[in-house]
Amino acid sequence: MSKEPNVEGLSIEAMPEICTVDELAEFFRVTRPTAIKWLKEDKLPEAFKIGGRWRIPKENILALAQSMYGKKDN
Repeated sequence: MSKEPNVEGLSIEAMPEICTVDELAEFFRVTRPTAIKWLKEDKLPEAFKIGGRWRIPKENILALAQSMYGKKDN
């Protein structure tokens, strides 16, 4: 039995206060390598590592979403 991909993504309400790379990728519906690339490019400046694994504050993810998809002035 194959697992169906989550096409809905991770909702803001279901997102923990401190997220993993996989949760970041799921929220934006991008691949894990893309999420890691964003972290390395410092697109999420408040992200940090614990034991070599990235942790990203929820508010930092929401700020990135706002900057990427928020209302733009004309």
